[in-house]
Amino acid sequence: AVRGICAGGSTDPGPIVNTIDYITMATLGNSQDFGDLQSVKFAFGAASSKTRMVTCGGGNPGGDTNEMDYLQFSTLGNAIDFGNLTTARNQNTALSNGHGGL
Repeated sequence: AVRGICAGGSTDPGPIVNTIDYITMATLGNSQDFGDLQSVKFAFGAASSKTRMVTCGGGNPGGDTNEMDYLQFSTLGNAIDFGNLTTARNQNTALSNGHGGL
């Protein structure tokens, strides 16, 4: 409930990145470095609970990927392998059970 996460993507016209940035929701200011995804990717799905975010699939320079990453909101660091999708794909949709206590 205190951190917002931005991960991966591309800069047009630029490279696809694997960076993960975070912001602290209760403050104003620029994002800070959180860590890195397993690989460069864009157009992946992401879902979260109150404590963990999982990314799934995505596109990269070699095509679509079936990678799944996870990270813990409470600690900074690189994403960790969570497993694989049954097939490589991008532009995934994901859902979350994180609702902020509503």
